[in-house]
Amino acid sequence: MRLFRTSLSLLIIGIVIFSIFVFWSYFNTSHNFSVISKVPTTTTTTKPQEVSFLALGDIMLSRGVAYKISKHTLEYPFEKVKDILWKNDLVFGNLEGPIIEGREIKDEEMVFRMDPNLVSVLSSNNLGILSLANNHIPNFGEEGIKSTLTKLGYQNIYSVGAGQGEEAYKPTIVNVKGIKIAFLAYTDPMTAQSDYAATENHYGVALMDSSRLGKDITNAKEKADLVIIYMHSGEEYETVSTSRQTNFAHLAIDSGASLVIGSHAHVVQPVEKYKDKYIVYGLGNFIFDQMFSLSTRQGVMANFILTKEGVKDVEFLPYLINDYCQPTPVIGTDADKILKLLKLNKITIQD
Repeated sequence: MRLFRTSLSLLIIGIVIFSIFVFWSYFNTSHNFSVISKVPTTTTTTKPQEVSFLALGDIMLSRGVAYKISKHTLEYPFEKVKDILWKNDLVFGNLEGPIIEGREIKDEEMVFRMDPNLVSVLSSNNLGILSLANNHIPNFGEEGIKSTLTKLGYQNIYSVGAGQGEEAYKPTIVNVKGIKIAFLAYTDPMTAQSDYAATENHYGVALMDSSRLGKDITNAKEKADLVIIYMHSGEEYETVSTSRQTNFAHLAIDSGASLVIGSHAHVVQPVEKYKDKYIVYGLGNFIFDQMFSLSTRQGVMANFILTKEGVKDVEFLPYLINDYCQPTPVIGTDADKILKLLKLNKITIQD
């Protein structure tokens, strides 16, 4: 009887060990089988990726704008447009003034300085890339430019158009949804002091230079699907573009740029479609304290739909700046007045 029990025990142990081995072997061996789904399979075509890109005009968080922020909240200038900004994959603007500690800027001054404790409002409103190629970024010298580059970096905001020597002229490439977009930014020498230019041993801004534009664009195209040019140029408060703007923008398109956008005049200027590519000569002020005229309060946000092939579509969103700092979208007659400044009746907007 004892022998029978021992044999039975050994048999049970053997069965358990064998079962464990089979179970382990099954789940640790690759199997060539497929799972048959009860849901019918369908063949789908992958839709090409599209990027919603929003271009803004001049952003100045100094002087009167800084005062309004101090009386309200950090988000106050962006309150009426925040939802629009966050609906886009990438938002671009021109930052007018360095980010650096310093003295208070008086209302009558023509130099700007953005306090470092304000910089977070840019990232909290989806600003992804900023042009520094303008006539105010160097207002506090090389230290102001260095500080700006550092502070934007802390907020993971890309910048373009400023730096030391050739760094100012290098493209900034942003990969959005698999589409590589290269940005190049330049300011008109006519708007800048002689010591504002970036040189080998000097931090400054990239200047509009027709002799090098083609090469800059060619180099950018080797690394990106699209090349977007920003130019800071034009006669202040004039609603028509100058020959300098037109010639530079046309050369950019001729050299392979996908899109050209601009500002500086503080007013809205026309849109042109040249060789089937868009040129927006002046977006106007976006956040600015110039309440002295209707034209300096008017502006447009340009919403482009981009694919790897270029601009698929564009929509212009008009606004009016209120209370020295707050762009507020408008409709009806107010919107029509602003859109007429773009001369859109001369081109076909939707392709």
